[in-house]
Amino acid sequence: MARINKLLACAASLVLLQACTNDYDEFSFDGTGATGTGGSTGGSSGKDGGVGGSGGSSATGGNSGTGGVAGGGGTTGGTGGATGGTGGAVGGTGGVTGGTGGVTGGTGGTTGGTGGVTGGTGGTGGVTGGTGGTTGGTGGTTGGTGGATGGTGGVVGFENCLNDIDDNGDGLADCADPQCQAGYTCVTPAPTGWVGVGWVDPQANSACPAPFLPATKLYQVAQLVAPPATCTCGCQAPNGVSCPLSLACTAGAACTTSAATTLTQACTTVAVPAPGAQNSCSVAPPQPTGGSCQAQANALVTPPVWPASARGCLVADGGACTDTTKTCVPRLTGANGPCIARGGNQTCPAGSPYTSKTLYNTGGLNDTRGCSANGCSCGGVAGATCSCTGGNCGVSIHTQNSCGGSVLQNIPATGACTTFTDSGNGDTNWGAQRVGANPSGGTCPPSGTSSATGSATPTESITVCCAP
Repeated sequence: MARINKLLACAASLVLLQACTNDYDEFSFDGTGATGTGGSTGGSSGKDGGVGGSGGSSATGGNSGTGGVAGGGGTTGGTGGATGGTGGAVGGTGGVTGGTGGVTGGTGGTTGGTGGVTGGTGGTGGVTGGTGGTTGGTGGTTGGTGGATGGTGGVVGFENCLNDIDDNGDGLADCADPQCQAGYTCVTPAPTGWVGVGWVDPQANSACPAPFLPATKLYQVAQLVAPPATCTCGCQAPNGVSCPLSLACTAGAACTTSAATTLTQACTTVAVPAPGAQNSCSVAPPQPTGGSCQAQANALVTPPVWPASARGCLVADGGACTDTTKTCVPRLTGANGPCIARGGNQTCPAGSPYTSKTLYNTGGLNDTRGCSANGCSCGGVAGATCSCTGGNCGVSIHTQNSCGGSVLQNIPATGACTTFTDSGNGDTNWGAQRVGANPSGGTCPPSGTSSATGSATPTESITVCCAP
């Protein structure tokens, strides 16, 4: 109570301003205030600014203290305390109008105030800032500590790494964009006449991942398995086998003659033994004769086995690079490359980084494997038969020697004797027509040795040159 009375007394006398200031500093309360209310009006200006009081002990600020309306600055601002007080949890609200500064601003403390464990909410500034003194006060030797971490930035859009465009607007296109740097790389473009750029790896039966084109299977001659054919001699079906019919005719009914006419053509002229009288004829069962077989080689060719040894993964177009002499392409983890390719057996292009050559093939084959029959031969025909069409096999005797006119008699090819009477038309010749007796079947035994010929050779090679 005594202090309050003393303060009131000080307010009544400007002469005692210095003492009041010192005493007022003694009213720095420790502890947490509920809501500190600022003074109605700041203290009157001293004739000369008193010496600044020392900062109070670290008091926890109230929830929100309201500043005074406007304090008048002294002619000379007071000198700041040696050490600023510790900030409260929540900063107070600034006054409506800041006080007018003295002619010379007070000198700041040696060390700025230490922030609370958790910085308080910043106080609201006055509507109008106070007018500074002729010379501003000197700041503390050490400023307050800044915030720990700035806020998280906004999300950047997607970047297509192969289209020469800055898709997400960050000023960085394709390989220069951070989104492309992990999975893409800048490489030297393929020279004229070459294709690429791409990568080669042993995953021959796997598809290339996006954004690569479909995989190109690559083959190597060393992996081709195509053994020579297994050869044996053989013979084609018999050719030239015939089934001749032998017709024997005599006058009378006894078939006593042994003379016979061999019928090899469709119609044969035969003399009438007894014109206008009784005659007898017989036809022996047909027997195959003649013929031969053409030698041939029988080849057993196993299908070639040629597994792909690698795959090539290429892109249709590359993207932009900071180095405009290069192109941006995707990487392929674990693959060899980058690589370029060209059809045929080529030399890697001079002056390019693609100097490591591998000759592959596309998988096409010209397979000429077979066998030669030059060392083969065939024996005589065996096992052929003579068949009769519909069971009717023999000779038809016509009244005219051209096999025209009517059929006088059919003589079956059984060897039996057939008796008949000539027509008596005065013609001394008959026309004898074969019926049936066609050869079939038969084989020839092969002999000799057949040798293997030909090979399976790749039809198209492809040169792949990679950077070491």
